[in-house]
Amino acid sequence: MENAEQTVLLTNRCDYDETHLTAALGEQLRGQRKKQNTVLAICIALLLAYCIVAWFKFHDSLYLVLSAASLVFAAALVYLIRFMPARLAKKQAARLRETSDGLSYTALFRPDGIGFCGPNGQERVAVPYSVLSRIAEPTGLILLITVQKQLILLDPKRFEDGTEADFWRLMNEKCRDALPADRRA
Repeated sequence: MENAEQTVLLTNRCDYDETHLTAALGEQLRGQRKKQNTVLAICIALLLAYCIVAWFKFHDSLYLVLSAASLVFAAALVYLIRFMPARLAKKQAARLRETSDGLSYTALFRPDGIGFCGPNGQERVAVPYSVLSRIAEPTGLILLITVQKQLILLDPKRFEDGTEADFWRLMNEKCRDALPADRRA
């Protein structure tokens, strides 16, 4: 049993810098709330259209106030989707710089799960493949998202003991349901 735990099938190093964290958090926010954001945007657009039409028909200033409120809601939605991930990433990167020796983390893919090592090389967490809910590919990254909404970032150019193709084969074997549809074998 201990020999199986120590066997590393694949290794990946990724820098948890602001750029990578921004892409990861943006993908997570878009992925978690894609349907809700779409419905909310449609509702805001319908409210705005109704208010404009009603104002022209009834010339009541209440409809102008509601139009302004719907524009504020639209701006808040855009801020949450577009700009919030960058702010969160900046804070997270600063927190990582303060609490650890660097921003380079390592994922160790073993037969029973994924080990996660900090910059000092000490393994912090072991994640079983069964808790992966989704694997996404934002620009320049591979993102593993767990059921608890934890993120593991992978750099597709920095696989060791194998290649990116080996990673996708392993994920097809271990957690096929978490893969994007176009990556399933």
